[in-house]
Parts: sequence; C-alpha cells; structure tokens
Amino acid sequence: MQKNDTEVLDYISSGAKDFYSAGTSFSTVGCAAVVAFVWGAMSEVYPPSTHKVYGLIISFIIVFAYALIIPEPKGYPNAGKLRITISELMFGFINSFVVFSTAIALKALT
Repeated sequence: MQKNDTEVLDYISSGAKDFYSAGTSFSTVGCAAVVAFVWGAMSEVYPPSTHKVYGLIISFIIVFAYALIIPEPKGYPNAGKLRITISELMFGFINSFVVFSTAIALKALT
C-alpha cells in the first residue's frame, strides 16, 4: 500500500518535530560550523559584525529556522502551519547558546 503525499508529509512532520523536541536538528558541531562560517563571511563584508552578539544572533536564527522548515503534523493544534512548539522554544533557546559557544570554540581553533 502506497501512502499519498499528505500522509508522507504528516509522517515527516511528526518525526521531525519529535526529533527536534528530543534533541537537535543536526549535530551541534555541524550547526556551530555553519554559524562560524556565516559569521566569518559576514565580518568580511561588514567589519562591525565581528562582535560576538552577531554570532549569537546567527545561532538563534539557525536553531529556530529548523523548527519552521516543516509544518506542524496532524494532531498538533496548528496542524499544517509553520509554528514553533513550547518544547522547541525552550530547547531552542538553550541550544542556541550551546551552538554559539561551540562556534566560538571553533573560531578559536582557526
């Protein structure tokens, strides 16, 4: 039996939300590397962006962007819409600082 596109998307949405809520969108080091690369490129284009607050902002954007990529699955209050759940908000806030501190460590190694 083959699933239709809506069932597949709901399955992926549910799995992604559960995975994000339980842990991480992708490895902390991978996410921090993206932050470090983007932050470094920004500082080449706009020198004041070398300040650490820019790295923290990029960390927040990357961490929370994942929660908005896939719409809420069936059974969630906002099914089919792009929303951040309470657990994603709490985890994302803490994870943003973890990613940021890891990005600083990666920058220090270079």
